[in-house]
Amino acid sequence: MLTQIGIYNDVHFFGAHSDTIVSIDHVLGNANREDHFLNGDIVDRVNAPKKKVDDATEIMERLHNAYHGRYAFGNHEGTSIYDMDYPWYVHLEEEQVLIAHGDVFMWGEEKAEKYRTQDLGATWLWRKAATAYNDAFRANGLGFKYLDEEDMVRIRDFCKPLGVKLVICGHTHPMRRTIEQIDDIKVLILKRGYHQVDIDNIKRIKFI
Repeated sequence: MLTQIGIYNDVHFFGAHSDTIVSIDHVLGNANREDHFLNGDIVDRVNAPKKKVDDATEIMERLHNAYHGRYAFGNHEGTSIYDMDYPWYVHLEEEQVLIAHGDVFMWGEEKAEKYRTQDLGATWLWRKAATAYNDAFRANGLGFKYLDEEDMVRIRDFCKPLGVKLVICGHTHPMRRTIEQIDDIKVLILKRGYHQVDIDNIKRIKFI
């Protein structure tokens, strides 16, 4: 049973805001560790330069094969939530943990699926606009949203029947990791990059 895990999320290789957070070699270097997971938007095929989509796809498939069963795909990978060859969540049943990028819970299935199945690749102008937008949001500490009531209902309805006690998400790019609680379920929202997560300690946190 795992008590601590390593997670990569929101790295955005090939994307319009793929800051040098970690290298592809770093991610691949931990692939043989069964306690390491990928939690979405690792490879950004949606915002990759159009001429680099094939390269992005090749890297995504290498990571998919290397982390087989330990890769929860996000909205920027460009994979359908209904294609379970590219699952949108990883359920650690014994640990009572669900690793999910977060877009399905925070947007709902319809919006998440629409975003995930759009055409891959972006123009130079779109990438410049996306970079400016993301830089402005980060500079002003904006962009992150706390869970609203609809998000909480989606998480509760999906996770309660599975016996999940901890949900680990990314997606919103917070400046620091954030923990929220829905009944007896903790929700950990991670900032971009690589994280060591002590899942036992987080599950034991008591909210007043």
